[in-house]
Amino acid sequence: MHDFKEERITELKTKADIANADFDLLLQNDKIAFYESCEMTQIFLYEQENKSVQNYYTLFVFEEIAPKDSKDKYLFPELQKIDKKFKFGVLQKRISIEDAKEQFKNIQQQNKIIFNNENCSVSKQMVLLPKTFVPLRYGTTEPMLNNALKTNFWGASYVIEFFNEKKDFSLGETQRTKFDFINQAIKKIINIDLAKVSDRIGNVIFQFPVTIMDLDTALISQGSEIRTTAKSHIKSKIEKNINVHVQTSFDNTITGFDSQVFKGLDFTFDSKLGDDNNVHVTVSDFENKIILYDNEFNFIKTFHGDMHIQGLMPPRTIPQADGSIKKVNLETIMPINVGISLETDYSNQILKRNQNDNILKRSGDYQVFKGKESKKALDFIRKKIRQTDAKEICLWDPYLSAKDIMDTLYYEPTGKNFRCITCISSANSLSHKSKKLGDYEKLCRNHGYTYAKKDIRHNGFEEFCKESRVLFKESNNLNISLKFLAQHDNYGWKFHDRFLIFIPYESSQLPEVYSLGISVNQIGEKHHIIQKVTDSREILKNFEKLWKELDNEACCVVEFPKMKDSL
Repeated sequence: MHDFKEERITELKTKADIANADFDLLLQNDKIAFYESCEMTQIFLYEQENKSVQNYYTLFVFEEIAPKDSKDKYLFPELQKIDKKFKFGVLQKRISIEDAKEQFKNIQQQNKIIFNNENCSVSKQMVLLPKTFVPLRYGTTEPMLNNALKTNFWGASYVIEFFNEKKDFSLGETQRTKFDFINQAIKKIINIDLAKVSDRIGNVIFQFPVTIMDLDTALISQGSEIRTTAKSHIKSKIEKNINVHVQTSFDNTITGFDSQVFKGLDFTFDSKLGDDNNVHVTVSDFENKIILYDNEFNFIKTFHGDMHIQGLMPPRTIPQADGSIKKVNLETIMPINVGISLETDYSNQILKRNQNDNILKRSGDYQVFKGKESKKALDFIRKKIRQTDAKEICLWDPYLSAKDIMDTLYYEPTGKNFRCITCISSANSLSHKSKKLGDYEKLCRNHGYTYAKKDIRHNGFEEFCKESRVLFKESNNLNISLKFLAQHDNYGWKFHDRFLIFIPYESSQLPEVYSLGISVNQIGEKHHIIQKVTDSREILKNFEKLWKELDNEACCVVEFPKMKDSL
């Protein structure tokens, strides 16, 4: 039998050996920089009961700043409270290169970061990864990892990372909410955004900014020729065998390429490439297998904009409810065009087709319903529900009824947890359609309830609960884990939009949220769109806040399996 565990152990040992060699290489003067000290920024959790300190995220940044005596600097005036059990803080300190080397060893050998006889424990599931090159920017995008690093205005950085694979925090069931609280507080005081790179929570990163050279690229002849100029660090003395690659691309094809070899980092050369789109420049020290520069960019060749001028026309008047008049100053638009852009130019034709392709690719996971397509809409939702690997599925709909829940969530066959919220002032009863009124009367009589003919809107929370339980009783509710809450009176707050929410097992993973566009009881009947929400965190955050306010007996319609046998 193949021993995957042994293979994994061998792999991680090999990676660690490479990382240790990389660490020594990158710290050598005149390789990528001339480091003199290291800035440590440590975000830590403090457990009050046993007074233990646990690493949340730590960044060591090597810098060309002279070492000096540095006191511990706490970026918050006092530890920040997370809950009754935990607080957190941020410690910043400048240390010597030798101290940084010692910490690198301590993490590997003792699973600790040690300062002033204080221990900050790190996970025993740390994986040490070899060096990674992180550009400052790459085209119009920025590498996501830069959100966890200190900005190197000279250019790129190398990182050597201890990656916490287990994320073994003990912050309880609401760990995701607590992570959000910590990350938001951190972002306010330092330029680190762990909300964007939550996979780095629990990690320790050693950052090596590349400052050995400065590089500039200029357009000599528009559309065809590029000049590349490099200057070395003022302290650099060692001659290096340098490779420079310049490449252009367009429409996923390589349109130009040049490669040069130099002795040292002071050079200028021109490349006749025949194109100037998506210029990609790479500079490497090939003897030491080190990348010194890598970036992709474009030159601005044309500029189009508008100038808005006020005062040429009288203002528009708009009457207000209080009898006053609101004035809106009208504007005249004057277009501004710099450079020549031909609509029939070959590049414009290709770019327009690419833009159309990108719109289609980024349009998201959605479905448009034109009306009278209830079955199609329900099938779309049921398919999403069956295919998800989420821990929980939530329905948030002000008109949600028991019938709607059974028409959607009950098609999930594996017994996932369901959480649902409706609104009593909005939600229809089980007989929300007049043609179903006779069916509901029959159900009441079958289950021993006295039916009284009323308005099809229900008369309060108790009536809604009774009606809901009548319909739930029509199912055997086998393997159903459901909690159905209702907002009413002064409990919680009213809401309007309708969402289907998939909550993942991992708290660091983003939830998936679909905006339904219309309530489940009318899904597909009218023209509407079901579409995936781009950033789902705020939706889930608001759902959890309302759930917390409603999670009590006064708002609970049903809870299965707890109430199953009492229906």
